[in-house]
Amino acid sequence: MIIPKSIQKTHYFEKKNSVSGHNILVFFLLFAGMAMQSFGYALAEDSLEPFGTNPSEAYANSTFYDSTKLEYVFTYLGNEDSINYSLRLNDYSTQNGLIKIRVNINGSSDVYPVNWGGSRYRNLSGALLEPSRFADVAQITLVSHFLSNGVATFEYQETYEGITNTKTIQYWIKGKTLIFHIFSANTEGKGNYYGFNFDRSENILNARAIDIPYTIDPIVIFEDKYFYSVYLDRSKSNSVRFDRTVSDYSSTSIYCSFVSLYGFDSEGKVPPLNETGYVTVSKEVINVISKSNREPSPYRDLLNDKVVLDLWGAPFGKASYRTYEDILKELHQFGLTSLAVIYQHWTRYGWDTKLPSHYPANPDWGTEAELKSIIRTAKEYGHFFALNEKYWFMREDSPYYDESDIAKNADLSLRTGLYGHTDKLIIASDKMIKYADLEGNKIKTNYQTNASYLDINTAWNPEALLRQIDFDASNPNSRCLSQTIRNNKNLFQHHQNLYQGPLFGEGGVSNIQLGDIRFDSYYAGYVDGVERQIEGRYLAKIIPDFELLGVKPLMANHGM
Repeated sequence: MIIPKSIQKTHYFEKKNSVSGHNILVFFLLFAGMAMQSFGYALAEDSLEPFGTNPSEAYANSTFYDSTKLEYVFTYLGNEDSINYSLRLNDYSTQNGLIKIRVNINGSSDVYPVNWGGSRYRNLSGALLEPSRFADVAQITLVSHFLSNGVATFEYQETYEGITNTKTIQYWIKGKTLIFHIFSANTEGKGNYYGFNFDRSENILNARAIDIPYTIDPIVIFEDKYFYSVYLDRSKSNSVRFDRTVSDYSSTSIYCSFVSLYGFDSEGKVPPLNETGYVTVSKEVINVISKSNREPSPYRDLLNDKVVLDLWGAPFGKASYRTYEDILKELHQFGLTSLAVIYQHWTRYGWDTKLPSHYPANPDWGTEAELKSIIRTAKEYGHFFALNEKYWFMREDSPYYDESDIAKNADLSLRTGLYGHTDKLIIASDKMIKYADLEGNKIKTNYQTNASYLDINTAWNPEALLRQIDFDASNPNSRCLSQTIRNNKNLFQHHQNLYQGPLFGEGGVSNIQLGDIRFDSYYAGYVDGVERQIEGRYLAKIIPDFELLGVKPLMANHGM
């Protein structure tokens, strides 16, 4: 279906920096927001959209169908950049359910950051077919395509091995970024879509993949002057796992992304295909990097003048609650009058023992009265005081032990953690808040702490390290990445609300061999501060803009 140009939509945006340089006024036409609402895509603030969706310069977006060239065109026109993304209707990829995105930036040669992308497929024998392979063997029909309110929609019918599935791909532009949403309703484990693969780019000259500290998804520099990124939004993904694919293909092509994978539950079902992705090309590297789009918590700015005192073990000889109170008093005399104190070793049965049971305090360190005294002293000095808590795993000897709350594998065996945590039984992500409420209320009521600290959860992807996805078909609330991320965010907000103060936590570490295990940067706004370190030391490709613009306004991190 051809849409007359008379109904094409153009969105205009104007941005002006305030005196502080941080507040930005945005003016836009009302229908720009209504367009997304009408298709069910209200742009939630807690997405992982790149900086490029909200560029700092004044700009205009437009979307139209060119009936002469048979292509949909999404444009960005700003003071510094002119970018055209286009989808050609008569291209093999478009006709066969694949994604091929042509980009022209500032009049340069056409490049294709996505050339053979699309949905992966699991056939009836269990073999996984990548998008281009499935397009070759299946009978695929582009049923309809149309443009409405700035959103281009493509509807497909795809038949293979006697099974017909339908899927929809929708595209729209926001700032410098082309956003797509691909979805389908089938939940069968076989004869169904099974994830997403961007595959390789094409016509990309002198392309090199770059990993940026604190981020997850790699980016590409090409022609020594432009950058691009292609990635899926984990907070909106129905997948269970992301696998890294970064390698050179040819002198003009490169693989540089993560692919998503779905997984069978105990009844052989999978979540329905549902992925949101971002394609961004820019001459400014910051625009192609993903970030948390959450607003800062009400406690973030209270940390601007705080110095973190992280109390572990016995660094000053034989430690006790009384010893640490003496240290606080001495530090106060030395002029350290604005601290955020994190007390790690305090739980009733000792470190990582019989959890998630925390309360009351361990008597080996002193009396409860002495612990209450150090907390009272800290608050009198104006400090924040947080106690270490963990709710992501359970021990069999815990007073709370309940196998029904443990995440299960597809064969209903109990899930355990990875990388040295194989002795810990994982609590399904939707069940954590039950124990956080039970224990947290005891801690808050009896110790009156005014901040909190959560170990592990704040640092890591909830599946890659914690394995919090529950493959038990009887539990629909912890079945995919987007749900587990949402459940962790609910836990963080629970703690901020309960303690009426900032939430601190462990920080992550990037490791190419382990994949996308870190997640701390993307919890910014839900967590107020984490332990931070730079991987790669003097060889690290640091981009201060990312930390200063994307993270620091939302999290006051400590350490380097």
